[in-house]
Amino acid sequence: MSTDQGEMDVGLGAPRRSIQEFWVDFLLEEEFQADPAFASAFAAACGVESGHSCVERVFHSYSDSHGEADLIVLLNSKPEADPSHKTALLIENKINAAFQPDQAARYKLRGERGAQRGDWTHYKTVLVAPAKYVKSTHGFEAVVTFEQLGEWICRHDEPRRKFKLDRLQRAIDKKNATGVQIPDAAMTEFRRSYSEAMEAFNEAHDTGFIVPPPRVAYYDDNWLEWRSKRLPDNCGFRHLSRTGIIELAFKNVPVTDLPWLEPLLADGMALSAVGTHGQHTAIRIRVDPISNFADLGAAHSSVAAALNQAKRMQDLVVAKLADGDIPKLPKA
Repeated sequence: MSTDQGEMDVGLGAPRRSIQEFWVDFLLEEEFQADPAFASAFAAACGVESGHSCVERVFHSYSDSHGEADLIVLLNSKPEADPSHKTALLIENKINAAFQPDQAARYKLRGERGAQRGDWTHYKTVLVAPAKYVKSTHGFEAVVTFEQLGEWICRHDEPRRKFKLDRLQRAIDKKNATGVQIPDAAMTEFRRSYSEAMEAFNEAHDTGFIVPPPRVAYYDDNWLEWRSKRLPDNCGFRHLSRTGIIELAFKNVPVTDLPWLEPLLADGMALSAVGTHGQHTAIRIRVDPISNFADLGAAHSSVAAALNQAKRMQDLVVAKLADGDIPKLPKA
């Protein structure tokens, strides 16, 4: 099978996916590869005949000229069935992201193209989503709900089943908590303006900040994250713009490993344990919060203050790195 895979364009047309969507992607990929009973149940729910549900290959994040498919599952026939019969399940996994323009139609075009090239003889476009998301087929040929997945997963391995059902439930809970995300023009423009301000700040101060590319944003998508060429890869900045917190985090470095850092902190800076288990450390300081993201003029001063504070935090760490005596932090 020709894969026609490449890099996805992460720009204004590519909204960020949630971690829960990646969980479900990998859960599906594993179940298709490892559990024939799961594959058969899923295929049957999509209207695929039972004799044509043997998994030949699974592709994750399959990219082509029509965009990206979250998963493509290539099914072949059992020996007693037609050996030339190959069915592709073209799967779109949704939790709360809105549909992209003509998304279902582009899945169908991908299916037609694959059939014309001989990659498969039949195909089904499939939407996988929480039941509350599914108001209709949304243009897909088949729909499988997260709740159905829960019925088929790891039926004979209770510990694994319990773990994976928890992952599915978290994805369902995210949908229930946030609803479907609709692109927000004001927030998208704010983030674009922020990137432009960072580019100008880089030019003026040679900070080495890696400017996040503009992208579609959603309501209250107000956390800005970036890294710097001047710092190790496990260091990253985050501006929680609605609350005014700006932080420089050291991933997988606990506070106890950084005794040298606290004496270096300038006025207003504090050292905090962050992460679900407090496994990371962050230097934090506050600037004025942003409440109206549609007013770029009013937000500009807070953005400028955040970038200046990020530079201050970076400068003190870079100076210490230059000393070469930090045992728990790799060099940039």
